[in-house]
Amino acid sequence: MANVVPRFTVDPAQLRHSAGDVGQDNHEVYRDWLGLSEQQIERLTQKKVI
Repeated sequence: MANVVPRFTVDPAQLRHSAGDVGQDNHEVYRDWLGLSEQQIERLTQKKVI
């Protein structure tokens, strides 16, 4: 995992947590941000579009 850039000597930064898994928020984006219905998401998943 990459460290914090830039590094300050007087007030060093800290990592609080790492990033989540790749794709963990996809369903939320498709549904809430793009407004796709569950049926549309399922159809696109079956077609391997998403």
